[in-house]
Amino acid sequence: GYIKNNPTSFVEFPRNPSVKKKVKYYTFYQSELFFEFVKKEKSFIWYPFFLIIFDQVLRKSEALGLQWADIDFSQNTLNINRERLGLLKKALTKV
Repeated sequence: GYIKNNPTSFVEFPRNPSVKKKVKYYTFYQSELFFEFVKKEKSFIWYPFFLIIFDQVLRKSEALGLQWADIDFSQNTLNINRERLGLLKKALTKV
């Protein structure tokens, strides 16, 4: 028969502690230029999407996991509870 669970799901891959990824950030000026471009594109869905990503400092996987149901406009909250590749255990974040 078929296996119900993945037997390798708890395997941890060895990491090289001497190799660290350099995190790249946008400067304030770069983010201003980016938002000017998005506004000029006249795409009303992308501007709020990128604004949330920048404002809440979301990871790519968190941003791609967002759905409209995750936004509570009456409480001004954003529920970040899933990634594109799985679920997160994270509380509501004020917008």
